[in-house]
Amino acid sequence: MKQYVVGNWKCHKKTDDARAWFDAFAQHCSLRDDLEVIVAPSFVCLESTASYLEKLGLENVRLAAQNVSPFPRGLTREKLQQIC
Repeated sequence: MKQYVVGNWKCHKKTDDARAWFDAFAQHCSLRDDLEVIVAPSFVCLESTASYLEKLGLENVRLAAQNVSPFPRGLTREKLQQIC
């Protein structure tokens, strides 16, 4: 059975904080096939976090977006598709 670990960072980590966290994560954690890790950084860190995960070889860590809105003035699915 697949298990999930999901972390919603809200707006608590800046880009440098996110990189430091993933450096420690990559060093101390080994991912299992039955475990899905999902992290939801703030929107401003989303693109840089995706690039950093790839650089660290952590492509199997999934990213999630916060506060996606159906309204054009908010963060829409279409806007997210442009950066992810």
